[in-house]
Amino acid sequence: MVKSKVLCGLLSFSIVVSSLSGCATANVPSQKDANKSKIDSIKTVDIYYHKTDYAVMDLGGSGMSGLGGMFGVVGLLASLGAHAASKLTASDRADVRSHEFSELMRAHESDIDQDQANKLAEFVASTGRKVKLVEIDRPLGEKLVWKPAASDSKEDGSAALLLRTSLGYGAESMTSSYKPVVVTEYVLQTGNGDILVEGKETLWGDGPTYMTYDGLKKSYDAVHVALKTDSLSVAQKIFHATLEK
Repeated sequence: MVKSKVLCGLLSFSIVVSSLSGCATANVPSQKDANKSKIDSIKTVDIYYHKTDYAVMDLGGSGMSGLGGMFGVVGLLASLGAHAASKLTASDRADVRSHEFSELMRAHESDIDQDQANKLAEFVASTGRKVKLVEIDRPLGEKLVWKPAASDSKEDGSAALLLRTSLGYGAESMTSSYKPVVVTEYVLQTGNGDILVEGKETLWGDGPTYMTYDGLKKSYDAVHVALKTDSLSVAQKIFHATLEK
């Protein structure tokens, strides 16, 4: 239960930042340009990813559904992380539903975050670089950063690409439709840990919507396909922002 609460909080935080700054972090182009020579010299890339967990949230019973006209679905979802702490009905419902929905989605052999990492690895390999996938626990903390271990490669030309993906469905009230949200934070660092590019890619409302949580559960096969499609689209955006030549 604690894990799903953390995911809901991280997803909410990610969405509110994205809603204010756009779908991608604004400083990505300047970072990539400023570090072009270092990025071009990268020969090997370790991609760090984690297995998927899912968040399902609505603000029914939170007393905030009337704010829909001001903030919209994305703003209201973002508000849940801070507001749910004082509204146990919304918080507990999100926790239970996220756990239940995660179990349904794991019935698929395909793990969405792993599929996203695989697609990103294909893109990176197409540039002639060597790529290795490394599965880790979901990174915690507000700032996403890769901390190289003593055993990690620190040779010239080595790099790490760390991913943290949040997937879910959210609604602004108990009577509003559930809409999909995919947020992937990423950071590209040298083998010594120097940050070259960091950013975030977000897609929301880009897929099937559902009027009820029961309808969402019954359609978990279609939901899995939709979230995977969005996640692969995000992988291409991350490649473009980091290692595309």
